[in-house]
Amino acid sequence: MVPYGMTQAAEGAPPLSTDQRRLVGHGLCVILCAMFAGFALGISLVGGLEVLPGNIKPISVGGTPAGWARMHVGSLTNGLLLFAIAFMLPRIGLSSRSQNRIAWTFVAIAWANTVFYFFGNLAPNR
Repeated sequence: MVPYGMTQAAEGAPPLSTDQRRLVGHGLCVILCAMFAGFALGISLVGGLEVLPGNIKPISVGGTPAGWARMHVGSLTNGLLLFAIAFMLPRIGLSSRSQNRIAWTFVAIAWANTVFYFFGNLAPNR
């Protein structure tokens, strides 16, 4: 039987704690935002969406290509940071409460950076 807050792991692998699953889940969502930013980057570089070869439908996504590139790379890096924290969290010897605080802090940091990249790119003073 798997204790509450733990998941069934692959054979031989230790199960993930709730904090680790939280970090990995939010990391995947932040990386998904990075993928959308990459899509917007492609649209802004091409000037639209190429439906058929040679047939570009003009679409304005706002912002600048440099801003979309920053969001794409920055959000991807933040998601990978959450994966790294999830891997290291149980190995640094902190209490469960401290691990929970660290997990939530890094989740908040990753989302704050992702939101900043998005709205910073769309801000008119850029």
